[in-house]
Amino acid sequence: MSTIPRSADEYRHFWKETYPNTPFGTCVCGCGQETAIAQSTNVKLIRFKGEPNRYVQGHSRRKYAPSFHGVNQNGGLCECGCKQAAPIAPSSNHEWGTVKGLPQRYIHGHNACRTPYSKVEYLEEDRGFSTRCWVWKRMKHDNGYGLLRANGALEYAHRYYYMKYVGPIPAGKELDHLCRQRDCCRPSHLEPVTRHENIMRGAIAKLTDEDVRDIRHLHSEGMSGAEIARRYNIDPSYSYKICNGKCR
Repeated sequence: MSTIPRSADEYRHFWKETYPNTPFGTCVCGCGQETAIAQSTNVKLIRFKGEPNRYVQGHSRRKYAPSFHGVNQNGGLCECGCKQAAPIAPSSNHEWGTVKGLPQRYIHGHNACRTPYSKVEYLEEDRGFSTRCWVWKRMKHDNGYGLLRANGALEYAHRYYYMKYVGPIPAGKELDHLCRQRDCCRPSHLEPVTRHENIMRGAIAKLTDEDVRDIRHLHSEGMSGAEIARRYNIDPSYSYKICNGKCR
């Protein structure tokens, strides 16, 4: 039908000819949603009172193909891999590709710092510690720590696993990775320490075995712990512990 329909009957005929693969009353953008019933007639907009509109509100701005970048490709589940249902888009966004009434790709915040989806949360790997590390394989922060969704918020994976298998983290303390692997979430590789202790341990971890031998040699020749600490940029208390064999 080449002319604009002028009545409801012509409108139905127009629909059948123009959109042969779209059921009458379904949005012709291809989203598959039912359209609202028109409350008034506007021939210019091809709208007739009492008949279904051609588009869901906002869908007329473009054809939303199933492969469009904003459409969820994971069966309605968040594409970060958390297995939670993604929220339904409250409106269509021309720029972001969201379609009103269809699942968005991610739960808010879940697309940040994402890594390729993994079927497992962690894998056991030998990273040189006395026991194998549980290396996180899903979403990670820029700082290297694993991330997961727990109780409606993003949580560090190592903190979550420690609290799950050991218990609450003592007040005023943070977890130190004894294995020095930030993406490890094995509870036995974590120890609650003060902020100062954690920083100092990090400094000690930067020392090589050769550095430790040199520190002990300098101490045996009479160099003070304070002088050694300044030379190697470490805390004097740890310099003392190294010299006396209490660590490393």
